[in-house]
Amino acid sequence: VRARDVTCPIFTLVGAEDRINSPATVRRIAQRYRGRARYDELEGYSHWLLGEPGWEKIAGRVIDWLDEVLAKRKIG
Repeated sequence: VRARDVTCPIFTLVGAEDRINSPATVRRIAQRYRGRARYDELEGYSHWLLGEPGWEKIAGRVIDWLDEVLAKRKIG
């Protein structure tokens, strides 16, 4: 998929200790979407974010982001 063809909001999350998809790689991917992607790096986490202790906080971040996106759509 070409980045310019993706028009929906994007939320990228990466664990700072991720050795499979490094933060640098995920950051570069997010940058390809030229402002449509939000990038968050999570200290103390590795690759399987939702399988690690504290996953509830990560899920909460995603829900908060979705709420923000949906609120903007209602306004716009």
